[in-house]
Amino acid sequence: MKMFVTILTTIVAMISVALAEKPEHKDPVFPTPGTLYAEARASLLKQGLTIVFEKRTYDSPKQRAEERQKGIISHEPMPSSDPKYHEIDCWKFDKEEDCRALFLETDERGWKHYIIVMIDPKTNHVADVHYPATADALPSIPPPLAADIPQIKGNYFRARRILREKGFRPIQKRSDRWSGSVCRTLSCKRYIKLPEADCSGTGANFCTAYWISPEKRVLKVTTIGEYPEVYFAEWSSWKELEQSCGIEKE
Repeated sequence: MKMFVTILTTIVAMISVALAEKPEHKDPVFPTPGTLYAEARASLLKQGLTIVFEKRTYDSPKQRAEERQKGIISHEPMPSSDPKYHEIDCWKFDKEEDCRALFLETDERGWKHYIIVMIDPKTNHVADVHYPATADALPSIPPPLAADIPQIKGNYFRARRILREKGFRPIQKRSDRWSGSVCRTLSCKRYIKLPEADCSGTGANFCTAYWISPEKRVLKVTTIGEYPEVYFAEWSSWKELEQSCGIEKE
């Protein structure tokens, strides 16, 4: 018995040391405007951020010409302000020229958040550094789903079928104002209301739906887009369900 207590004490002490040594997440220090991009890049990488080699998608030259004829101003790709750095994405909008580079920071929960570095194309110095706005269409990247959560991915209508097959039950909102209107087809020619969904209706059109597992656990599913795709799923609580939907614990 004494040996068991000794072993248990040792394990607890090891866990405590491991937790104590785990570094806390710190918000990155953004480079100040006027910093040379090469220095800003090195600073962000040193802080543990990663570069995103992802460029904007542009309309074809033919599409842009048609848009100009209609009086529509669109973004046009421009040569990089510094060819050494392939992550720099430059464009022209009307008479304005701008460049940007994307970085990702990872928080303590495993979420990856975009950081936008705006660059002056004439001087290659940092013009501004900020987290994206809704219009930038760069939502945070969620971590992998927990192992004990159904691995639902892709289209939410397919995810609904999987959850039902596994014995999950959706919580229907008590009022129509909570109902979420989403596209039933990819072309968005047909809309449908999901009785369990609460949708923002603006921006990325995030929707939240609660499901009850066969073991009476509360699963919170978040979707994104008018044609809803599963964005993230996590175990929630009956307390949150009551606060959000007025549903008391069964």
